[in-house]
Amino acid sequence: MGKLKDIWNGPHRSFVRYATVVTVLFMGKVLFFGQNSIWRWAKAGVELRAQRRQMERYQEEIGVMDRQIQMLSNDRDTLEEFARENLHFGKGLHPFHLSGQAGQAGPGQRGGSAAAAGHHRL
Repeated sequence: MGKLKDIWNGPHRSFVRYATVVTVLFMGKVLFFGQNSIWRWAKAGVELRAQRRQMERYQEEIGVMDRQIQMLSNDRDTLEEFARENLHFGKGLHPFHLSGQAGQAGPGQRGGSAAAAGHHRL
């Protein structure tokens, strides 16, 4: 410590102090300001990690939706149940059932259009 004190208070103290101030200012600019600062790199790293986590969540959601689509396209009972629960079909005065062809008479109907009778079909 004595050597640094001698340099700081020595005959060239004005140059040493000037060089120290300029070095500290330069390091501050490099670390915290400018287009390519370490501070911006750190913020970009945090943002990249957050975006990767978000992409993973979206991939999981897409997988769940793909499985649900596969299940709904293969099983009519599951499709009917899904429509009742999620699309609110078949509630109240609107009976709901799946049929093989549009316009076909469903249970409890004597021909005619199901839509005209107030029934929903998928």
